Amino acid sequence: MAARRKTARGSATAPAPAPRAPLAVLDAAAILGASDIRVEALDVPEWGGRVYIRTWSAADREAFETAVVDAGGKLSAGRFRATVCQLSVADAGGNLLFTPEQIPDLARRSAAAIQRVFQAADKLNTVTAAAQDDLQGN
Repeated sequence: MAARRKTARGSATAPAPAPRAPLAVLDAAAILGASDIRVEALDVPEWGGRVYIRTWSAADREAFETAVVDAGGKLSAGRFRATVCQLSVADAGGNLLFTPEQIPDLARRSAAAIQRVFQAADKLNTVTAAAQDDLQGN
């Protein structure tokens, strides 16, 4: 009979989950061959349709940090959200739709649409955890 866990009040709950098998030890080929970029659909009614938001690669995160940090090492609020959108909006296959040169064009789009995309990108990539604190001077 499976062991049952007790709640804080002492009543029995569902059976405790079975222990998981240990994960395989990966080599370089397995890591480099892993499909670890996710793509999620996002409806953007302000633009009249749907886009895809993708997770960032390590190179994408480096590009973001380089783009939004000023000469003094502080985060710059200028085009912050548009840069996140450029690095996140993709086709269904995960290929970026915009180039860095199009960031000024994205910055001129609807604030509501850019914010919607930004929030979805933040959810997938944890953009704002430290960045917002730095931008607010905390």
